[in-house]
Amino acid sequence: MKGFTMLKIVANNTLIEITTGSPYEKGNVPKYFLKFPDDSVAAVYKSGILKSVSDRNSETIRTLGGSLVDIEPDVKSGGYITSIPTAQQMERFEQTTTSLETIKERVLAGDKISITRHEHREYEHEVPTDEDILSLFKKLKNRATLLGLAQQVNKHLGAMDIIHPDVGDRDYLAFSFSQGCDGGCLKCNFQHKRKLLPRSKQELEEQIGFYKTIFSEQERAQFEIFAGNHRGLGIDFDLFKEHINRVRRDAGMREGKVFVFCNAEDILRLHAQYGQKEMEASMMRIGLHLNIGVESGSPAGLKAYGKNMNLASIRDALKILKNTKIPYSVNIVAGVDWDDHVRGTVQLFRALYRPGDNKPSIFSSEFKDKHGNVNSQLEAEQYSLFRHFLNDCGIYVFRYTFIPFNKKG
Repeated sequence: MKGFTMLKIVANNTLIEITTGSPYEKGNVPKYFLKFPDDSVAAVYKSGILKSVSDRNSETIRTLGGSLVDIEPDVKSGGYITSIPTAQQMERFEQTTTSLETIKERVLAGDKISITRHEHREYEHEVPTDEDILSLFKKLKNRATLLGLAQQVNKHLGAMDIIHPDVGDRDYLAFSFSQGCDGGCLKCNFQHKRKLLPRSKQELEEQIGFYKTIFSEQERAQFEIFAGNHRGLGIDFDLFKEHINRVRRDAGMREGKVFVFCNAEDILRLHAQYGQKEMEASMMRIGLHLNIGVESGSPAGLKAYGKNMNLASIRDALKILKNTKIPYSVNIVAGVDWDDHVRGTVQLFRALYRPGDNKPSIFSSEFKDKHGNVNSQLEAEQYSLFRHFLNDCGIYVFRYTFIPFNKKG
């Protein structure tokens, strides 16, 4: 029978609309979208794990990753703004999770629910049976269980610094391939140990084993892979590929792309080691999507930021990538008064790229000083300039706020 399913919980007279898709959903993993009377929507995986809670304004609190993160679509740019949830958003999250827990209690107690089916929506991937719906309700994880899972995520992954901007609204599982970073970026000083160390095979197997206990084989097969931590590609490339192959094989994650951070030094190192054709072929085979921290096209800006790489090396790395088919994006910062920052950054990209080149998406991040302050007015002005001068030559600029993926410790 076609239709999106409408359920009425007789015990407390709560009307819930359920669909198996959303017009805004990018993820591939099967899930249910439960819309409550207050217009809040809970996205829940079939395993009963809550992915997110959103409202009619599309503000979203996510639970995947070990901590609650608010991700708000930037309608004007098409990008995502990430931030710490507000008290009001947390209150809505609590209300929604309470409603989910009540549903589970009613179903487990044997209370009857009435199901009415309506028209099929074009974005729905499947039509669930009554048994499917009841099974979901019975599997729903409560807040205490979610908190426990979050703590386990953090324990297995360790400090994982930021969310990969290209992940956006996708379904992904994060893996830690390394810890620490030998970069000198001032923005990261509060997070990083200043040494990059690869994770062992045993540590990776423990991460894989954890995900296998909470997600089904069918779900895992369709998740994307976030190969953190910051500068995940900084370890030996053969070891990196071995880790990816192990995740693909042992976790059954055969279909998803691999999102990873790197820097210009990694591109130059791998290019020198393998040559352009072999480097490109190897990255394409494992489905890599790179994200590179450039930050500024101004030498003064790079120095002020603490980057170890000079502008010439950054330019050389981008030249290599523009002549490949490797998907990649670049991070820059806005809201700084470094000499020639905007002009130098715009010139870096406009001088490099021509029609037909493999161009990156660019994510503009607001700069926080050592006290955690942001010059919002200057950030908005510089972001607007980046969009104006780069979008018209086929390089699209989106907002991206630099925040922790999970809380340290």
